[in-house]
Amino acid sequence: MEIDLINGLSIILIAISISLVLSILYYTLKTGISPMPGSARARRCVLDHLTRISEQHPDQSLTITEAGSGWGHLVIPVALRFPQHKITGYELSWLPFIICRFLKLILQLDNLTLHRQDFLIADLSSSDIITCFLYTEGMSKLRQSLEKQDCLPRWLISICFALPGYQPEHTQRLNDLYNTPVYFYLMPEN
Repeated sequence: MEIDLINGLSIILIAISISLVLSILYYTLKTGISPMPGSARARRCVLDHLTRISEQHPDQSLTITEAGSGWGHLVIPVALRFPQHKITGYELSWLPFIICRFLKLILQLDNLTLHRQDFLIADLSSSDIITCFLYTEGMSKLRQSLEKQDCLPRWLISICFALPGYQPEHTQRLNDLYNTPVYFYLMPEN
């Protein structure tokens, strides 16, 4: 009897694990990128730059949007550091979205709104700053989406991949294994 219970629980755990892996694989194929977090150095670099922007606009409540918030490795620290700003994260894959939402609830981040939605079809017109860690094709799609909506943010910060057709104001190379670039764009005003 005890062995049957253990075997039953083992089968359930294996089924859940396989379902989770298949879900991540499905959304990886659907979006073209896995929900892989950026490095701690990249996160610090982005947070430092956001801090400079925030300090330059002390009387303004900024809207910071993360396109592809994944497991929350960037959007959660951004919400923690900037309680005075409105932070929004978009994630399509349900497992990272649930983990990120759980962290939001545990940390009581009232300034953070999470959407389980494709950011490419979301209304980003209220975004002052967009942060992202996508891939080459994803950056092209983001550009097309922003230009189609005619809603360029004031700033765009991209880890690793450039925004085609735009010249970054500054590129910072991280002192890591890949010499990862972080692109900082001051976007043209609409």
